[in-house]
Amino acid sequence: MENLSLYQGACHQLGVSKASAFDTEDLYEGKNLPLVARNILALAKAAHDLKDYRGPQMGATKGKAWEAKTDAAPGLFSAESSPSLVSSQSSMALLATGGDEDWQRLYSFVDTTGLGDEEAALKWIEAALGRGLPRPLHAALHSGAALCQLLSLIEPGIVPAAQCKESGKPFEQMACIDAYLKGCGKLGVKLNFMTVDLHESRDLKAVIRQIWALAPVARKATAFPGPQLGSEKMQAEAKEKWEAAKAAADKRVEQEERRIRKMERERRRIEKDLRNEEIEAERQLLRHLREEQAARREQRAKTVAEAKEARIRERQHQEWLLLQRHTMRGWMYKRGGAAKAWRKRWFILEDGVLHYYANVRDADKGVAPLGSLALMNCSVRRPTDLKSKGKYQSTCLRLDLDPQAQANYREPASQRTEVEEGEEGNATPRETTAQLKEKSKYLLAAESVQGMSDWIAALDFWSARKGTTERRSVIAMTVTAEEQRALLEEAKEPRLPDDPDATVLADTAQMGTLQE
Repeated sequence: MENLSLYQGACHQLGVSKASAFDTEDLYEGKNLPLVARNILALAKAAHDLKDYRGPQMGATKGKAWEAKTDAAPGLFSAESSPSLVSSQSSMALLATGGDEDWQRLYSFVDTTGLGDEEAALKWIEAALGRGLPRPLHAALHSGAALCQLLSLIEPGIVPAAQCKESGKPFEQMACIDAYLKGCGKLGVKLNFMTVDLHESRDLKAVIRQIWALAPVARKATAFPGPQLGSEKMQAEAKEKWEAAKAAADKRVEQEERRIRKMERERRRIEKDLRNEEIEAERQLLRHLREEQAARREQRAKTVAEAKEARIRERQHQEWLLLQRHTMRGWMYKRGGAAKAWRKRWFILEDGVLHYYANVRDADKGVAPLGSLALMNCSVRRPTDLKSKGKYQSTCLRLDLDPQAQANYREPASQRTEVEEGEEGNATPRETTAQLKEKSKYLLAAESVQGMSDWIAALDFWSARKGTTERRSVIAMTVTAEEQRALLEEAKEPRLPDDPDATVLADTAQMGTLQE
């Protein structure tokens, strides 16, 4: 079946149309033999159009003229009538390689003195394969294995290894011959013959001509170990050209040696002339090295300074990014006033101070804030009692300021143009310490849980950045103590669960301890 596939591929290369093709099973299993016959007729028509085909024709005129290809079959003619075979290409190839191994490969010829073309071809194949072959030519080559082995020596791998084995089956022998012919086509051999010309001994002269046409191709193949097929005149002329090339190469070597000796004398003369200048050259070199070292030290110092400056700029940039991350603007709810009501305010946190406005427009216009809270050493946390915070219990936070920091922070009186009724602003100088302490407690509520977390993180950052660890600890401990006292007092008060007014009064008493 593999041979049938190869046959189909060859038909396609010869120009047989795909409409005349058949499947492998049509012939192998006898499914569609008329289609096979139609393919053979199409192949006969394609063969009629081939210039090199010399077999019988199907439906062709008997008087078809065949063009002789005498220049491609050198073995059938004398050496004198084929001067193109003894060209300068072989001598140029020898000159390019010039080795003894190349000489043995290119110019070791089979002795063909007094032999015919058929016997000379067989002796060449025997010498290349290293074993004898039976006589006559049909008995030696009809299986195709010897030809495939010869082709593998010329170009390894050009035919499958399975085709190089002897077989007694006719279809396998024809497959070997087909593989040999395809390999020759790949190598560029112009002459060809039909498989039946060799297998059935129809046209052995065409086989001999093809083998002689293969010989020049084998001579050009670098993998072919030889010997070569050719006349004694070719060998003698090639050897003569090789000897001439070798003599020319020897002459060039001698000229090169003379040139080298002359250059050596010139070099010694130059060295002698320069010997007196070596000391000065060494001094100049030392001076150059000192200057280069000084330049390197200067460059190193400059590089260190630039690197230091770059590190400073990077730290400043990182510091600026850190401050920007903790500078916030947004809406929050603030509980304050006499009614302890939640009011929506616009808050701006920057540089450790929390400003709040009635709306965004006032902040954009530069109106004085309703209040400004210094965050130095402040304590920010979630309130202990969340139930009294109503709907803001999930987002509220408690802010306890440092009274001293808040007292030290003053806004100019000219900047405060509006104070909302019920809002606690900055403390005045006349306010007592108790009043300052009372005004340092604030309840705030964000619009979302995530917003509450962001505000707590930002407030805590500015508390630590502007304050000290010791003072922050004091404020935190004070807040904790106040919360514990408030819880103890709440626990001591009697509860009246049946009286709603009592519950409201108790919650109001606890909230009185917290202001914004």
